[in-house]
Amino acid sequence: MRNIANLVPPCNEAGHQQGVSAAIQFAVEALKVQRIIVMGYEKCGGIRALMQGYTPSRQIDFVGRWMRIVEPVKQQVLQQLASCSVASQNRACELGAIILSLNNLRSFPWVAEREQSGELALHGWYFDMTEGALLAYSDRTDSFLPMVCPLLASCFSSDNECVK
Repeated sequence: MRNIANLVPPCNEAGHQQGVSAAIQFAVEALKVQRIIVMGYEKCGGIRALMQGYTPSRQIDFVGRWMRIVEPVKQQVLQQLASCSVASQNRACELGAIILSLNNLRSFPWVAEREQSGELALHGWYFDMTEGALLAYSDRTDSFLPMVCPLLASCFSSDNECVK
């Protein structure tokens, strides 16, 4: 499923973002998917718009309402990385949005139950287009670790171990 900034809303029985919520429920309950990957990427237009302060051109603002899902991440980034570059802040928000979406997935009872039983795995991936690197979020280390090494790096040592 593709949407602005690849966000997952929290479970909300009031019916907000019901299209995304319905797709998640159908995938997990009816299709019995075994993996869900939340895929973020460098220079995401949705995150950039959020960080710059998107201004809608009309009174009806679906985009702003959608992007409020990740507003707590934006505020945390601006507070903790106030002295960092805009690019660094945007990247931190992109990565934080992936973690937020993984946590939001776990707020759906059918996701939480299947993950706890081992029938469903949740993954958070980030593609760094500049470096050509694919990173995966590790709950254990609370960090993004390389799955595919950057193109410009020497990716393999003599024993084919990935190195940075």
